Amino acid sequence: MLDLHRLCRDMSDPKGPLRREAEDLIGRTAACLERPSPGTAETLALWREGFRVIYGEVSLSAHKRLDPQALLCAYGLDPGPEAEREERMQRLVFAIQTCYSLLVKTAVAAALGDDLQDLEGIIRGAPARRRGVTNYCDGDRFLWPEAERAIDRVREAAAELVARYVTPGEDVRAERDDLKRLYEALIPAQLRHALGEYYTPDWLAEYTLERGLEGRDVRALRCVDPACGSGTFLLRLIARKRRAGCGLTEILNTVRGGDINPLAVLTARSNCLLAVRDLLGAEAAALPVDLADALDPAEDAPRADLVVGNPPWVNWEYLPPAYRERSQALWDRYGLVSARGPALSFLKEDISVLMTCVAADRLLAEGGALALVLRQGVFKSARNGAGFRRFRMPDGCGLRVLRVEDLSALKAFPGATGPTALFFARKGEDTVYPVPYAVWEKVGRGPIDAFVPLSRAMERVKIVEQQAVPASAEDPTSPWLTAPAEELSGLGQLLGSNPYRARTGVFTGGANAVYWLSVHSAADGLVRVSNLVDRAKRKTARVEAELEPDCLYPMLKGGNIRRWRTGYDAYLLCPHTARTRQFPIPWETLRRDCPRTADYLASFREVLDRRKGFAGWERAIQRQAFHAVLRVGAYTFAPWKVVWKYIATEFVCAVVGTVHDPWLGERLLLPNEKVMYVATACEEEAYYLCGVLSSTAVARCVRGYMRPTSISAHVLEKLGIPGYDGDAPLHREIARLCREGHRAEDVFPYIREIDNLTEMLYRQNR
Repeated sequence: MLDLHRLCRDMSDPKGPLRREAEDLIGRTAACLERPSPGTAETLALWREGFRVIYGEVSLSAHKRLDPQALLCAYGLDPGPEAEREERMQRLVFAIQTCYSLLVKTAVAAALGDDLQDLEGIIRGAPARRRGVTNYCDGDRFLWPEAERAIDRVREAAAELVARYVTPGEDVRAERDDLKRLYEALIPAQLRHALGEYYTPDWLAEYTLERGLEGRDVRALRCVDPACGSGTFLLRLIARKRRAGCGLTEILNTVRGGDINPLAVLTARSNCLLAVRDLLGAEAAALPVDLADALDPAEDAPRADLVVGNPPWVNWEYLPPAYRERSQALWDRYGLVSARGPALSFLKEDISVLMTCVAADRLLAEGGALALVLRQGVFKSARNGAGFRRFRMPDGCGLRVLRVEDLSALKAFPGATGPTALFFARKGEDTVYPVPYAVWEKVGRGPIDAFVPLSRAMERVKIVEQQAVPASAEDPTSPWLTAPAEELSGLGQLLGSNPYRARTGVFTGGANAVYWLSVHSAADGLVRVSNLVDRAKRKTARVEAELEPDCLYPMLKGGNIRRWRTGYDAYLLCPHTARTRQFPIPWETLRRDCPRTADYLASFREVLDRRKGFAGWERAIQRQAFHAVLRVGAYTFAPWKVVWKYIATEFVCAVVGTVHDPWLGERLLLPNEKVMYVATACEEEAYYLCGVLSSTAVARCVRGYMRPTSISAHVLEKLGIPGYDGDAPLHREIARLCREGHRAEDVFPYIREIDNLTEMLYRQNR
């Protein structure tokens, strides 16, 4: 038998000999691609076209998570000149995927008991065909090693490596996605994460499937995973059906998967083959995995009783332009992209939501269920997800949300930043609020291993039951407010509208290393500065310069904010004014009035022109004025601001105005893009608003509908806060307490008094 689990486990040891052997195979394969034969060159060109569709507009040579030079050198490859780095990185990815496909096909041949010396037959999938499997290599993009003589030794080495794990003994049926572990071992984590490849842990797939199958007879249930990846959910489904007594024909007729990625399809087919290999006989059989786009499902396929899986999380803005254009009619059909014009620059709608809508509409039978892994922000985001939260198909058919489970605190996908949720719904009914909403809390430290059994994983989890309702009773598509049932009605009384608008701090467009500065001294009307490059995502040379102070400001970062406390440790070069707003000071004016500042910015012209933070209509500003920054208006220069962190798990506020800086004198403290704020010209109004937002009840309400690790400007929109009235004693008293609390050592006595006043405020406002 083939001990696939041990092979994959050994391969995952980053310091083990097997990993070094695999890296050597990959390096030799990539070297062969430097001067490929005409046929291989054509295959590589086709793969590159598919790469853009599968992974979106990703640059491997300029990605913030990657060090291309170090990565290429690690495989013994010449990084070459920077202009060729992107092509070389793509060849490396193709080589990694090719070696992975060789190992997978060889492992399948070994599991089927075939001769591992038939290297060309293994590449073509001959062992599977001999067992009656008709579609194992359909759509395969990795057949090129069959005809490429230069890679013969790599093929032989792959067979020798797998052969070490073939031992006498009873065959074990595959129920665990070991091939996923093999892929994760072969491709460096930094590269996999740059490509957005995060595979569903086996235990999470098992839990999602269990919830989706509750109360249903699995034997006859038609199940589909439209974006099946490596086939983790399909493996769990096949295992369930086999335990229920299903034979091969029943399994192949009731389980279906598909994916747009040929390598994922090969992996999923291999997993399925390993899961049913003891059932294969003389009759022809097609494995239940198609090379298909989840947005274009087959019209003649039978409707499913259960759609399950983890559709890919790719923001609309990162989709390849051609794919975005091709899918535009679907975004419109399901009402998912209502933004137009400038608002498109801020759009973060996710293709997983579109795939969910298509699956519910075109794959799912009425009365059928969805059990999917989605972004948690789909339910909590003010700007995105509103169309999805209608929970209705274009033909009027309803989608009843049965339950949502929030895994934000768990980090179920190591390395991924997007909070996770599980979504369970039934087609053919309307959603009824409140919806059950469960919050997972992690027990103990460290991540949960992706390959532990479900029972072990659940020992590390505590599930807290809550409920969810739309934050606005008048708008069922508004973000959800979630809380324990006994708190929900009380929090709902704090919702409503208010006259305040929150903003995002100054955004450099991806050039922090140019605009973020450290000040060293000041003399003769000039300030000596150096740019902060250590933590910049895009590397830039460190320089020192003497600048005019006109465009320099102390900078407030999110990490500088605590409850009613702020500080700063850096400076911001902001070549804008309250008068110029989103446009910077005209270049000729800047050269005349601040020539040293102009020279400093001109020295970074190439860096500033390459910024990717300018999107949509904002690119026109960048073309007109290369030195511009973003998120600037008259409000940026308002004398008072109520501020809070964007990246945070707790909602805490503070008031800022001017500071007395040792180098610049009295100067406004300007927030950067990780700070949200409300601007006002009135000091007393700023302290009033900060006091109300800091009250225990209002802060708890915000926590109920904010996203788990980010608090955007939109959290303010749903709160029923009366506008400040200087003639109202209650308003003035809240402002006074908040102002005094900003100067006190202990803020909580003041917050307790404000809690009582805020309760009176809302009672008066009902």
